[in-house]
Amino acid sequence: MAASPLTPALLQAFFVQSETRFQKAYLDHLPYWDKFAEFVPSSTETTIHNWIAQMADMEEWVGEKTVRAIKARAYPITNKPFHHTYEVDRDKIADDQAGVYARAPEMQAEAGARWPEAVVTKQLLSGLTAVGYDGQPFFDANHPVDIDDPSLGVYSNYNTGSTLTATTYATAKAQMRSFKGEAGISLQLQPTILMVGPTLEKTAKEIVQATNITIPVRNVAGTEIVAAAAATNVWQGDTTLIVNERLIDDTAGAWYMFSTNRVKPLAFQQREAVHRIPLVNPSDPNVFNMRKFVFSIEARGAGGFTLPFTAIKNVP
Repeated sequence: MAASPLTPALLQAFFVQSETRFQKAYLDHLPYWDKFAEFVPSSTETTIHNWIAQMADMEEWVGEKTVRAIKARAYPITNKPFHHTYEVDRDKIADDQAGVYARAPEMQAEAGARWPEAVVTKQLLSGLTAVGYDGQPFFDANHPVDIDDPSLGVYSNYNTGSTLTATTYATAKAQMRSFKGEAGISLQLQPTILMVGPTLEKTAKEIVQATNITIPVRNVAGTEIVAAAAATNVWQGDTTLIVNERLIDDTAGAWYMFSTNRVKPLAFQQREAVHRIPLVNPSDPNVFNMRKFVFSIEARGAGGFTLPFTAIKNVP
């Protein structure tokens, strides 16, 4: 069957269908980045983010009141431009009986919808070298409890030799809950998210989703496993599991614990939302000179860190 002539009416129908497919695919994507990253609108090239340094707590009133100065911590995030652009030959549209080029907007929409996930996960993966507000890498064994008072010591949110098991999960949970703030009192952190890459999905599900766990039973000498017993899994439903496909680029076996009930550990800063720019006018140079239709999406934003004690990275 011969291809239909590429009339203005057919072109208009193609562009309308393209926009419809783009919008539907963009809205159909279910994001998960907002579970562990704060959304922060931005109105300038660089935005300064501030947090109160101390955790407030009541104290017994004996004699004169103890007056504590409010201290804030600042962290700048500079926006960066992003894009995804493709071109289609005008004649390819006329000859496209399989509808391949008509589906290209869906691919582009998915890239736009996943943009925040890509940005914040890339920021997460930079955590061993990129510094946070305290001047240390975000994941580090020597975070100062108070950057103004070295006498208060340091704390760690980076564990090595920590292969994901129910035991190391419990250890990381206890570690996060032991963190104290600059006033010397508990931060009262509650771990809420366990994040892993695809290779740890089964292990993670066994830890926080399984109803029962299997306990090996050894012989009297303890030298051989002779049976297995089922026990109630006390960690079932303890935290929300996120399997982040982009962690395939992380250290093998790495896993994360986040506390998100007050401040999320990462920030997604948006200066310009994803928007589509089609160059399809017959007078556009790309169309007039090269018969190419160009479709681009653009955005501006960046990823950043918030408070290091809200996240722990573990590697084997």
